[in-house]
Amino acid sequence: MHIEKRGNSLLVRFSHDGKSYSFSLAKHNSPVGRSNAKLKIAEIEKDITYGNFDNTLLKYKPRKLSNNLTTITAVVLL
Repeated sequence: MHIEKRGNSLLVRFSHDGKSYSFSLAKHNSPVGRSNAKLKIAEIEKDITYGNFDNTLLKYKPRKLSNNLTTITAVVLL
């Protein structure tokens, strides 16, 4: 597993079970961003070791908030 610099952002690249994976991180190429990337790599390595790897990468990718937010009220939940 390794971290690549792409412009001002960071990309995590690795392979597992013969497949190549990569995803970009929300943090920029900075000390904080690199630290965040190292934490993600450690999380992925741990999940691979314990058989909990998410091959969709949804667990590891940063999530963006949608512009189309839906308000849920208590009435809807009842």
